[in-house]
Amino acid sequence: MNNHSGFEELMREWIFEEGMQPASLSEMEQTIRASMKQVGHVFLKLWLELVSETYTASEWDCPQCAEKMRYERQREASIRSLFGKVNYQRAVYVCDTCGNRHTAMDEDLGLRPNEMSAELERLAAQVGVQMPFARASALFEELTLVSLSDQSIDKAARAYGEEVAVYEQEQFQSACEGEDTTVVPLRLYGSIDGGRVQTRAPKGEIQPWRELKVGAWYQARGEPPKSPDGQWAIQAYDIAYHADICAAEDFGEIFWAAGVARGAENAVELIMIGDGARWIWDLVDLHFPHAIQIIDWFHAREYLMPVAKQAFTDKQQ
Repeated sequence: MNNHSGFEELMREWIFEEGMQPASLSEMEQTIRASMKQVGHVFLKLWLELVSETYTASEWDCPQCAEKMRYERQREASIRSLFGKVNYQRAVYVCDTCGNRHTAMDEDLGLRPNEMSAELERLAAQVGVQMPFARASALFEELTLVSLSDQSIDKAARAYGEEVAVYEQEQFQSACEGEDTTVVPLRLYGSIDGGRVQTRAPKGEIQPWRELKVGAWYQARGEPPKSPDGQWAIQAYDIAYHADICAAEDFGEIFWAAGVARGAENAVELIMIGDGARWIWDLVDLHFPHAIQIIDWFHAREYLMPVAKQAFTDKQQ
């Protein structure tokens, strides 16, 4: 595989045979992208065919009752992948004891017939959470050359949302059971904020505005000033975000469980930063009463002028 000379010669012959005379570099790039998608489609189909040959034993262990399953037949299926729709064959096994039908290849590789592949769904969900689904659909096709409807983008985003919800519940359960973490950070930061977002409503109804709550756990590093009048250069890193549209009490549980997993209970110094909203500090007082509470600089400085006007009647002062 390290010798590319044969592949390069094949590509050179293909270019000459096609008589390609590009009008621009963009045309060349677009042509190559389309060709690479076709190559990927053939590659994936061939790879699935070769893997399928390893699943043609005369019998298989039943995952339900552990008895032997007999080979029934080869059955065709298709998946929607990053290289388009790909058809493939896989062996179907039947258990005469419990009646279970099993396709071991689908289960082992995470194949979901007639559905998006896991990788296609992952990328679609990442685009879907960034913008309205219709715009996400157009952008996704522009970037990947794979056409997905806005309903498919919606489905992918929802699927990942459900996985996040399950993960958060498991994390909360672990925190409630007191599963200790070995993480002992020297200094751990937490931030909470909220903002109004417009959400979808059934057709014909007004799109409601709701408050999206966001929390972040992170650490920071920095360089001390090099002169007496210099400033610290502080940079946050290892940031984990948590967001939900829910009541403050419910979000507090999500944020608390995530903090426990990051070692907030064991931190030598725990610092919470917020904009001063009462609901934020109520959550901090409830879940992290030992934390140092800091109003973020942007919001703190908003009070400087009103305080100055109250303290000094003389503008020169």
